[in-house]
This record gives sequence, C-alpha cells and structure tokens, in this order.
Amino acid sequence: ADLAAAELAGALRRQRAFVSSPPELVGPVPARPERVRGRHRRRIILRGGDPLPLLRRIEIGRAWSVDIDPASLA
Repeated sequence: ADLAAAELAGALRRQRAFVSSPPELVGPVPARPERVRGRHRRRIILRGGDPLPLLRRIEIGRAWSVDIDPASLA
C-alpha cells in the first residue's frame, strides 16, 4: 500500500506542472482506519483548486477511490 500510494503521489506531483492552478498535494499518509476488510488504505489529499484537470492527466487504478469534497477527513 505504501509503495502504490507513493507511486500515485509521484505521478500527481509530476503532472502538477502541466495544470494551471494545481491543487496542493498532501500525503500519502495512512487513512483511518488503516485497514478495511483486510485491505490497507492510504490517503492522498488534493487541497485547493479544482482537482479534476490533474486527475484526468493520470491513470488511476481500480484499487483506488476518489472522493471529491469529502464530508470528513477523519
């Protein structure tokens, strides 16, 4: 999980240069709870700006989920 999250965060960081007003990238950090149904979870936060132009520039695997404007970061 750590390696996959680091790779995704790296791809997002590289693509930020090609997006106007890119969001700030925070993470990856462990999500809470760290495991759900035996699967490890990590969180990458895109803060500020519209994240969609950045997200459209990369391929996000099926194991990832994207929550835009989450109700809670707990």
